[in-house]
Formats: sequence, C-alpha cells, structure tokens
Amino acid sequence: MKEHAPTVSVIIPAYNAARYVIEAVESVRLQRVRDIEIIVVDDGSTDHTAELLRPYRERGLVRYFREENSGPSTARNRGLAAARGNYISFLDADDYMTDAYLETVISFLEHYRHIDFAFTNYEVFDDHGVVLQSGVDKWSTFRSIPHYELGKGQWIFAERLTRHIIKHGGFMTTSCVTIRKRLLKEGEGFREGFFYGEDDEFFARINYRCKAGYIDRVLVRKRNHPVSLIHDEHRLLRNVAHFIKLAELQREYYRDDAEIRTVLERKIPSLIFDYCWHLIERRHFESAHLVLADALRRYRKSYPLYKLLLKNYLMRLYHAVRSSQTGHRIVER
Repeated sequence: MKEHAPTVSVIIPAYNAARYVIEAVESVRLQRVRDIEIIVVDDGSTDHTAELLRPYRERGLVRYFREENSGPSTARNRGLAAARGNYISFLDADDYMTDAYLETVISFLEHYRHIDFAFTNYEVFDDHGVVLQSGVDKWSTFRSIPHYELGKGQWIFAERLTRHIIKHGGFMTTSCVTIRKRLLKEGEGFREGFFYGEDDEFFARINYRCKAGYIDRVLVRKRNHPVSLIHDEHRLLRNVAHFIKLAELQREYYRDDAEIRTVLERKIPSLIFDYCWHLIERRHFESAHLVLADALRRYRKSYPLYKLLLKNYLMRLYHAVRSSQTGHRIVER
C-alpha cells in the first residue's frame, strides 16, 4: 500500500531549544493547512528539549529524531531524508509561523505550477517581543531584483536568484522558505559541517535550476537573541572561516558560469580580508599574516581587488601595531 504523502513537511532542527521549541511546534499546529507532517530533529540537545516534546511524540503530533550534535545542516538533512510531504518548509526552533503562512505560500505554489521555490517577508524580534527590523527590507538591493508583480504582494522573479544570493545573501531566512519536494535531487541537501552561511549556499544551489516566487507579507517571525549561533562571539572566527570555505566551494561549483564566478572573485578576497582583520583585532598577528600570504599565493592572478585590500589592510595593521606598542606589550594568544 502506497504511503500517504502529507501536503507539507515542516522540518524543525532543535539544539538546546527547550525555551522556544514548543512555541515553534504550536505555530505549525495552528496553521490553516491541516495535512501537515511536523519533523523535529534534535541535534544532540543537553537540555530538556526531548522531555518537552515527549507528549507530542506519544500523541503522534510530531515525528522526532535525535542525532549527535553535528550542526543545523546535518539536522535539516535528516529531516529531508524522512520527509514525506509534497512540499518542504523549514522552521528554526526559536522562530514561529503566523497562522496564515502555509496556507498562503502553498496556495501560491498551487496556483503557479511553474514555480518551485517560494519565500515570504518576515520580521525580526527580541525576547521581549519588540520588533527590531522588517526582514527583506534591511537589504537595500532586494526590491531592485528583476521581477513581475502579480498583485496581492506576489512576485515572480525574472531571473535565477543564485547570483543575488551569493552577492548579497541573507534576504531570505530559512524559516520563510517552502519548496516542492520534487525539486530536490536524490540525497541533495545542505552542506554538512558548516555552522554559518550553509542555508544561503543551499538556496543559491536550488535556485540555480528553478524559478522562484516571493510573497511580500510578514508571515514568519524570527527571533534575535544572544544565544543565536550568528551572535556567539566565541564562534565568530569559525563562522567567518566557514563562510570563506563555502564561497570557495561555490567558485568551483559555478566555475562554468562567468557571471557568478565574477561575483565570487570579488567576494572571496573581501571575506578573507575581514577574517584577517578579526584575527588582528584579537592580536593574532602571525595567524593573520599566514592567512593573507596563503590567499595572495593562491589567488594573486584571479583577484585584482587584492591590491586595494592589501593596501587598506597594511595601513590598518600599521596603526594597530603602533597602538599596541605604545599601549602595552603585544601578546600572541
């Protein structure tokens, strides 16, 4: 007997999310779409996330999987492998959907059958419920991406979004994305082992072969709080390094696309420069020199932008060293 395919599978990766995960799950249960499969992938939580979800598991309200802590990419991929829905939606455990989200986005995709990927506007709020910013509009270039407006805030983009995602990134948040499951190739998913930028890389890759749509309504609320991965100062250097590695992987993946390659050949040096400056700010001068020297050796023929960056880098380094020497002894940590 053929297994029933729900209308949509909502994948929620959760790591030490006890404070928020029930709100996320309940926001899915309150959707106006009824045939929903909720998949929670516990990424090795050490708090009481599993205990809180036990009643939902026992009542068959969620499908729960537990993995060793490996990061959000691995957790989302576990959810993708288990998903049975015709559509796939993602929701971070500290975010939540408004009750109209799934109904609105699925109705859009059902009406425009040639669209395989859709996302909505969202708003960012803090733990006190105060709205900090309005989603896509923090990206000044977003509304200039070529598109057709269909009315009711519905857009269809006139070109692939891949170049724009790589160049600007971040104008869609994972929790506001829904895709047709048929769009995914066998075993395709997020690049594992990365904790920053992996969602943009995935969305860029998917959008390279599909037509995307957008709904200009705030239908998702994204939480901003001190324990978010992106705001963890102790992980900042690792996150920036991961972002550089992803950009280098993209350079190889899109090597036959001259337009995208040009974007990356300007982006990667800037990322490496930023990484070096983070090292300098932490007084890791030797490490910064090694990173920059390696980059110049590998990319000197490809990146004329390095000439400008190197000049800026050396000037800032000079002032940083002078300041350190006059203020206190430099210590390499």
